[in-house]
Amino acid sequence: RLLSALAASGVLAAVPTGWASAAATADGAARIVANTVAVLAGTEESNSRTETAAKRAAIEKTARTNLAALDAATGDGELFAGVLLGSSDANLNTSYQRLYEIALATRTYGISFDLYGSSAVQDRVAEGLAWLHAHYYGDQSTGYYGNWFFWEIGISQHVSKTLLLLGERAPAALITTYVASMDAYLRNGKDGDVDLDSRFHTGANLADITTNRILQGALLADEARIRKALTDQLTVFATIDPYALAHGVTDGYYADGSFLQHASVAYTGAYGKGLLSRVVQTLKILDGTGFVNAGELIPTVHGWVRDGFAPLIFEGWMMEAVKGRSVSRTGTGYDDVTTVVEAVVDLASLETGDDATALKAYVKQVRATSRAALDPTSFVSPLSVVRYADILADASVPAADLNPPARSVAFNSMDRTVHRRPGYAFTLARSSARISKYEYMSGENLMPWFQGDGAHYLYLAGQDQRESFGVDYFTTVSPYGLAGVTAPVEHRGTVPELYDGDLFYDNPSHPLNFTASSESQNTYVYFPTATQAYSGGATLDAYGAAGWVLSDDVPWRDKRAGVLPDDFVVYRSARATKSWFLLDDEIVVLAAGVGDAPGADRAVTTTLDARIAATGDEVTVDEGRGWVRWANATRGTAVGYVLL
Repeated sequence: RLLSALAASGVLAAVPTGWASAAATADGAARIVANTVAVLAGTEESNSRTETAAKRAAIEKTARTNLAALDAATGDGELFAGVLLGSSDANLNTSYQRLYEIALATRTYGISFDLYGSSAVQDRVAEGLAWLHAHYYGDQSTGYYGNWFFWEIGISQHVSKTLLLLGERAPAALITTYVASMDAYLRNGKDGDVDLDSRFHTGANLADITTNRILQGALLADEARIRKALTDQLTVFATIDPYALAHGVTDGYYADGSFLQHASVAYTGAYGKGLLSRVVQTLKILDGTGFVNAGELIPTVHGWVRDGFAPLIFEGWMMEAVKGRSVSRTGTGYDDVTTVVEAVVDLASLETGDDATALKAYVKQVRATSRAALDPTSFVSPLSVVRYADILADASVPAADLNPPARSVAFNSMDRTVHRRPGYAFTLARSSARISKYEYMSGENLMPWFQGDGAHYLYLAGQDQRESFGVDYFTTVSPYGLAGVTAPVEHRGTVPELYDGDLFYDNPSHPLNFTASSESQNTYVYFPTATQAYSGGATLDAYGAAGWVLSDDVPWRDKRAGVLPDDFVVYRSARATKSWFLLDDEIVVLAAGVGDAPGADRAVTTTLDARIAATGDEVTVDEGRGWVRWANATRGTAVGYVLL
């Protein structure tokens, strides 16, 4: 099933053509502010519900911890004790985040009155904002060090929400000063605004930037700013047509349900869920403002959930093959799905009839099949906590999956295949000249080399997937022995090992200008693609097939061509041509030409499968002539392998 192709022209129809009067603009801006406060802090009605008690307690605890750190700060190079400023962009971002968390408590009904509604606490937050701007943010000549994300997205996100939460306690001069500075830090944009031709302003990043600018427009009651930000953000709703790219952008959702970020990384489970969450929140904060016709957009987002996310979520677990470098993080696949569930809960509140019922039923299905209790305390909004509780309590809506019991999905636009049956789900990760072999960045996912080289993940039903996959899988299983991978027998160095502890290859004097955020770094270090174009798949009803050719990556090719510096380290791939036939209780894998690259003369191994188990589990591996059987008696699971 293909997503409905939404063209850019259709997206723009969601923005009313007529400009509002000054009074209507002021009313709309005030509604954005009120909606945003409700989304972030809840309302008196929502926060009077017992289901939000844990969320309110968490907000209060965080605020008190931050206030204690604010009190303990020396004022010499720190706003919060121990968070040193001046050279750490992450610490500056953390300082702004903590001010936001304090401001949030002052607007959250139901917590202690020395915080809720406290003008004194709000004034301390405003003073903190002014101090940070005066000493560590306002000077454009000394800012913008480290990660571009903090300067163009992260800090602006915290500041915009904090100013909005402060309401009348935020001096007008402070608002205009910060908005001017935030504009100036959009250095990958154009004239202090979004640039849709910038490789930094795409997909989930674009949604974040434009949401910030919508909130800033509401603070200023600036209709032009709100309209421009909305028009820019709405481009993420347009289905990517790889044969007719808009602004050269490949990031976003495709007709087959695929999602790419960073131009070539399969990323539904990280950036994709971030984009889903952001656009649904934006639809909520714009509700009733007159700035957008949400009805034009909601069916598109529903399609993302049904055809982009649902196939990749198995019994409440987000599959590893679509998480990029975040597979190395300690958060679990269940945690990832919590973000998706909140977005689905809120999306259901914007829909009616059968569409709303289908989403509510899916929320119940995820909750019923997950082996980890979903914690709504981690939801962004107390309103979402209440909506979630109401869905679970609604006896008129039975639990129902958005997936049929048997489903095979060819996500060819991101070189992924998902095959589902009642007892298992099988996911296959391939790569090509279009799609990256892996993603490494910022010291995360240090040994990723074969994650897109035909690696597969076999999820068994009824199991706690934390015992089989997640970060423990990647720290236990050899990176050369991931399930399904054909790899040469050799040792590869991580980026820090190769380049004197640096997290990237640093060579700005080279013609390719290797810096932390350069396009060359992306192409050759962070997420290189393969050189072979052949990778694809097809489905027939609930059955599927996929094919792929293992090839060298672009760094190897270009090093041989003399394009790369002498000290840039590259590795050569093995060789194989593989096909997968996805049936009912069988996955048939055919391989030909398995061996090393011509002239390399290395031994090559192919890993049939790789499974881990909890300490103490009774695991056996039996084998005979042409067959192997793995069983975990403790979990009551088994997988058989027949060698043809």
